[in-house]
Amino acid sequence: MERKKALRNKPKRRRRRSLLPILIVGGAAIAAVLAFILLTSGGEGGGGPAIIPTPGSTRVAAQTGTVLGEETAPVTVVEYFSFTCPHCGNFALHTAPLIEKDYVETGRVKFELHALAAKGPSLDAAAGALCAADQGRYWDYHDVLFANYDAAGSDAYAADRLKEYAAGLGLDAASFNACLDSGQYETAVLDDTKRVVDVGITATPNFFIGLTKDMKDSAPPFPGARNIVGAQQYDVFKVAIEDALGKVP
Repeated sequence: MERKKALRNKPKRRRRRSLLPILIVGGAAIAAVLAFILLTSGGEGGGGPAIIPTPGSTRVAAQTGTVLGEETAPVTVVEYFSFTCPHCGNFALHTAPLIEKDYVETGRVKFELHALAAKGPSLDAAAGALCAADQGRYWDYHDVLFANYDAAGSDAYAADRLKEYAAGLGLDAASFNACLDSGQYETAVLDDTKRVVDVGITATPNFFIGLTKDMKDSAPPFPGARNIVGAQQYDVFKVAIEDALGKVP
């Protein structure tokens, strides 16, 4: 009887873990220690060949910093995620490309990413992605990171692997490696994470979809924007995007 009860309860526990809570631990004024309760894929080893998805080399939409798409797009999607969140990876590899094809490439939506991180693999990956952004390839690198994390877990974010992905994408290796080794973006990532957590965003992936004119000079939770929490199906995002497009003046 107890075994049957445990089996019945198992799916409920899994659903609760799909929304990954973020906690702030400690109170140091300058360097708050940020910790995530993040479910990892449990992949073993990162020694296999790097996975370099081919779509990045033929990406149509412009990449500017962490933004994909035209600045003039009337609707904006903002995503808060972690590179060590499997649900974020599932969205990045399977749902985001559909949004990109249907809405970003057509100039109707721009898609902005914010990687949240704590010390460790999530921070290493987030900092590496910003180094790639310096060369206009944030989204391409973002896709490579998730493709490799899906295969190897957090081992995929070792420094030598992060450099290998950059080389595989054809980035300037010397510039990328110097950027990564310097750790120049680590503080910026941690500070951005703290700001987001402070306004109450407590799960990843976390999305806001609204009119660009209303979101441009504001901060989460973005007045008037629709909030979607979790790696929902494409149709959920399509409805929210179409609703926002319907409000374009």
